[in-house]
Amino acid sequence: MFEKLPCSEMTFCAILSNVLENAMHAVQKQSGQDRRVYLSIFERSGHLLMLEKNPTDTPPVFSDGIPVTAREGHGIGVQSVIYYVEQEHGQYQFYLDGRDFTVRILL
Repeated sequence: MFEKLPCSEMTFCAILSNVLENAMHAVQKQSGQDRRVYLSIFERSGHLLMLEKNPTDTPPVFSDGIPVTAREGHGIGVQSVIYYVEQEHGQYQFYLDGRDFTVRILL
């Protein structure tokens, strides 16, 4: 794995915790076997790659490729992920893959 993360531990933890918190809120609404979160974190060519997927029955609304919400107190996690990834000159992608909401991050 990594001898050294490509970002600070704080940045990595902020990104990971926001991604996982959003996923956990989403799967709480699911039943039975749909209560799953897939997380893959790996290194390739000195870059950290993170992939998270979780099922959703209510597809999010996207604006310019970013999931947005009008619900009060929500959306801060996505904005935090974007902020930290951009600070590290990384890349992010949010999209639907069938019923799965998917987040890909490259640092």
